[in-house]
Amino acid sequence: MATSAINASGIKVGNDGKVNVSGLSSNIDSKAIIDAQMAARRAPAVRLETRITANNTLASAYEDLRSKTSTIATSLDKLRSAPGSSTDVFNAKNTSG
Repeated sequence: MATSAINASGIKVGNDGKVNVSGLSSNIDSKAIIDAQMAARRAPAVRLETRITANNTLASAYEDLRSKTSTIATSLDKLRSAPGSSTDVFNAKNTSG
């Protein structure tokens, strides 16, 4: 009975206990090919996730601007009608001198 040699250099056991079989005797790195295919399939999702993150950042900046603008408007309204006064300080004319 004849025996044949098998190239087992592509069989590896990772730290997590998973067995990786790559290119047994063909020397083709099937793991690299599969990883590249997975990355290519994921590319549109990655681009979309990047756009979502950028849009969320922009929306947050607009909300911050809206909040600060509202604070300024509230402060201006308080100046227009100071407590105890019925005079609009922006429209009052200087009558002295």
